[in-house]
Amino acid sequence: MASICSYTTIRGTNKVVRAGDCVFMRPYDHTSNLPRVAHVQKIVQDDKYNVLVCVRLYYRPQESIGGRRQFHGAKELFLSDRFDFQSADTMEGKCVVHSLKNYMKLENVSAEDYYCRFQYQAATGVFSPDRVAVYCHCEMPKNPDEFMLQCKECKDWYHPACVDMTIEDAKNLDQYVCSECSTDDDLENPQATLPESQASDGMMVFHDEHRFGDCVFMRPTLSNVRKLPRVAQVEKIEHDNRNNVNVSIRWYYRPEESIGGRRQFHGVKELLLSDQYDVQSAHNIIGKCVVHSYNNDTKLENIRPEDYYWRFEYKAATGTFMPDFVAVYCKCEMPRNPDDFMVHCKGCQNWYHPACVGMTIEEAKNLGHFVCSECPSVIYSKKPQATYPVPLPFYGPQVTVTDEFQQDIEQRLTKMEKSLEECNKLLEALMRRLSKYQ
Repeated sequence: MASICSYTTIRGTNKVVRAGDCVFMRPYDHTSNLPRVAHVQKIVQDDKYNVLVCVRLYYRPQESIGGRRQFHGAKELFLSDRFDFQSADTMEGKCVVHSLKNYMKLENVSAEDYYCRFQYQAATGVFSPDRVAVYCHCEMPKNPDEFMLQCKECKDWYHPACVDMTIEDAKNLDQYVCSECSTDDDLENPQATLPESQASDGMMVFHDEHRFGDCVFMRPTLSNVRKLPRVAQVEKIEHDNRNNVNVSIRWYYRPEESIGGRRQFHGVKELLLSDQYDVQSAHNIIGKCVVHSYNNDTKLENIRPEDYYWRFEYKAATGTFMPDFVAVYCKCEMPRNPDDFMVHCKGCQNWYHPACVGMTIEEAKNLGHFVCSECPSVIYSKKPQATYPVPLPFYGPQVTVTDEFQQDIEQRLTKMEKSLEECNKLLEALMRRLSKYQ
């Protein structure tokens, strides 16, 4: 019977891989020197302690139907709709796939850093989103590998070559104003600050410092007793001929606004990315915020009032979550709440609430290191299964492990065993033939 594991390790290293991590995997084609990049969805272990990972594959631009384009960066990936089961031994290392916005903020890009701005359907070659912001006179999406100038007035970006400058000349400029903003007609005409909507041509219109993809505070509704601002992600910004600016947004829900309500593991700054879209006047925007993706291994040093995080997508009509399971920790088997202090076991790498292991928070903070009560029997046992991580249960709003999923794993393992037996038979037949010629 297959069971779900909370983590595994990369063979030959002590690097821990959990669901949600991105990893390098052995390439299908041995002629290729580039490893595959994949997002780990699940980690399972069978009765023989064979560890399998369910992954969602990333594509490189040259692997897509349209091929690599001019605006594709060297570290760009597409999140495909292809899922696969692979042995955990095919993982060769860990990497990080950032959003384009976060990738461009990196001071030093390492070999493990990539970025993704498109989802890709491998069978049809269709991308989502099907439009992105374009810049410069050439009307091309931004390539983070290329140096660009930003106009001080309209906030648009330009390639130096497109405005008759070399890169060296552009880098020596203190500030830049494009030709459209520097003309007298444009300065006298108030409509020059708001270009006509280009959404039908795949262009996104900017208003002040707000761009598509930003997260913003929206004016609370009259029914909001707590008067908390609503949080939304800007999808489009358009305006009409009267300069009325409208924003198309995707709402974030607070946990207490969901059908199940706020749970113990929900953090104070946690949000749920809903499937609810809306069009609002830009005057309802009252500020900017940042909604980070949740990762157990990363933590902000200083959390500002405008910092939030999310780890679930939420379907408002049905009250269902995606993903429908997350890793749980401690003896209480609850997902991690970043607001709660927890101690980390040096042996099994699990996290525990001090109260669940008979300690106060002050005592836990004074510990040099912590080893849970279950680790001595697991780490120092001479049994073969002791070399594998102990599977931890998972929590989710829905059923975590279905019978269909277990049957699917068992069927796959049975097919693998049959294939191995057939290979052995063919090998024996080949050896018998070779022995006749010796």
